[in-house]
Amino acid sequence: MRLIRQYLKFDLTYISSEIYKILLSIFANSNSMMIIFVQNLIHHNYYNLMKKIICGILLSVSMTLLSQIRGKVIKIKDGDTIVVLLADKTQQTLRLAEVDCPENGQAFGNNAKQFTSNQVFGKMVIIYKVGKDRYGRNIAGVFYDGDKYLSREIVKAGFGWWYFKASKNTELQKLQDKAKEKKLGLWSDKKAISPWEFRKNKKARVE
Repeated sequence: MRLIRQYLKFDLTYISSEIYKILLSIFANSNSMMIIFVQNLIHHNYYNLMKKIICGILLSVSMTLLSQIRGKVIKIKDGDTIVVLLADKTQQTLRLAEVDCPENGQAFGNNAKQFTSNQVFGKMVIIYKVGKDRYGRNIAGVFYDGDKYLSREIVKAGFGWWYFKASKNTELQKLQDKAKEKKLGLWSDKKAISPWEFRKNKKARVE
């Protein structure tokens, strides 16, 4: 109950079934990185109503609803897209939440891909799915080596942009600012452009 009281201070926008499950896993594991992760999935100001709903769920829903999945990383498609092998021998492509890395063919694209590979390739990771992107890929928070949050490590090292369009994670914003100040990774290039700008320009050239 102490954890519930402590972490129900967030402003709330929407509470989906996926977020319910992640919240449950937070209080089960007391994982500080997951607390940060969930803070940034919840966006609006329905505090009084949502507080009651969350409390009810946390107290009454079985812990078997946890959305935590484990898998082995078997392929790195690019800096923010990985393929994992699950226990049932199926493969899933995961788009990392809260980060956008340079595209393949874009400056620092290979560097970002190599950084992600160095972090997780061949390792067992913990996966928290939070939705799907327009290509049907699962969007997920990926944790490894204990409580390292992959998206956070990418931004911290300067190999990806904090994807502010789908995240309110102010910690990632601060880490990005620090990486930029230190000229880490892609920030060593003063002319570095974001992946969404790169994609937009590429599409315009094709048209």
